[in-house]
Amino acid sequence: MTTITTRAAIPEQDFEAVAALLSIYEGETITKAQLLASHRQPPVGGIAQQFVAEADGRIVGYGMTFRQSWMAKGRFFVKIWVLTDQRQQGVGGQLYDTVEAFVRSQGGSSFDSNVFDNEPHSLRFAEARGFSTIRHLFESEIKLPQFDASRFEGVIEQVQASGIRLFTLADVGNTPENLHKLWEVNHTVYQDDPGVTEAFPNFEEFQKLTSEAAWFNPAGQFLAADGDQFVGLGALRHNAEDKSCYNMMTGVLRPYRGRKIALALKLLTIRYAQQLGALIITTNNDAQNAPMLAINRKLGYVPLPGVYRLLKTQVER
Repeated sequence: MTTITTRAAIPEQDFEAVAALLSIYEGETITKAQLLASHRQPPVGGIAQQFVAEADGRIVGYGMTFRQSWMAKGRFFVKIWVLTDQRQQGVGGQLYDTVEAFVRSQGGSSFDSNVFDNEPHSLRFAEARGFSTIRHLFESEIKLPQFDASRFEGVIEQVQASGIRLFTLADVGNTPENLHKLWEVNHTVYQDDPGVTEAFPNFEEFQKLTSEAAWFNPAGQFLAADGDQFVGLGALRHNAEDKSCYNMMTGVLRPYRGRKIALALKLLTIRYAQQLGALIITTNNDAQNAPMLAINRKLGYVPLPGVYRLLKTQVER
């Protein structure tokens, strides 16, 4: 019988193999450099730890857990990955036990996680360890070469004619005042999302995750304003390497909905992505967010396999 051992990951030594493992399951190429960069930027005011499982001298599994300062008291996120040929060998269970022991040592009392909705074995693994499904989330994508902008001719102009200004953060300046207003509209829109289960980062934490992060580009932060108040946003992250963009957040304050502002912001992000040479935009949706799903369908976004958001409310002690 093969002996399985688990231990804390050693980044420089292990991340090449971990990146290869993650690339198999996450639907994108993940590199050692990306993992090292993430490791060097730990959660803001939080805790993070990573583990590997070894068998016959090779890494066959990877587990990680982290806690952000704005998460519910005692809450940790946990995730386990195992090579396909090592399933049903006890690798995942041993990794999970190792991660849970670490969480207990840090005073953790509950777990947040997710599994792909087309991987029933992963859901069974989680349910056997006390997790329950609380949300169904999925991504949608739009292929930009096939996008027909003529179907939406006049939408942006109609919104502007109603008195709503449309612009980017780059247009008005990446100033402390505007960054705070950006945080305010993100915070309000986030709280109104049906999939919300956690608190939103405070302004200082938000800055570290956005304006101070390598991906952040003020030209990709599209905003709608009524006078001086930001009332809507559409945030885009560009990945030049694979000619793609990610629509990270789109939302409009409740009193301004039904005026095509969200649609106009989405159109501006599409136009900008095309200017960048992107071929695709991906975005994330909650199955319960019917208004945004309707806008995405109208634009031509196609749903992709998604994830079940999981929660375990009591970590065993």
